[in-house]
Amino acid sequence: MAGAREALALLTPESLSSGLVTSGTAERVRREISRLGLAFDAVVCTEEVGRRKPDPAALHLGLERLGVAPREAAYVGDSPEDIEMARAAGVYSVAIPGAFPNREQLRAAGPDLFSEDLLNAVRALLGAGRSA
Repeated sequence: MAGAREALALLTPESLSSGLVTSGTAERVRREISRLGLAFDAVVCTEEVGRRKPDPAALHLGLERLGVAPREAAYVGDSPEDIEMARAAGVYSVAIPGAFPNREQLRAAGPDLFSEDLLNAVRALLGAGRSA
């Protein structure tokens, strides 16, 4: 996703935690994280909870691993199911259009914040004093 590396660089370990909740398999996701040289404080993959988005189980597990309350978190996603999951978990939802042709559905899902790219979304969240 464009701006991802720059956005993650704004999330310093001293101030914010970062996590990844994904429908991808652990083997593939961990391989990609390593290949890209990224780091997250928590990673939750689909097989760890046995339920897919928009069920909030994976997001709840990620928040538990981070030690963060839902009201102190933001979840960034590129699908309507991501927004539904965040809402079901009580988490601030951020929508960013991705590779899928679902822009209208993403807006219709009613995210708390809609941004054209991840870097501007993170800047908006940091400016608003939200935790990520």
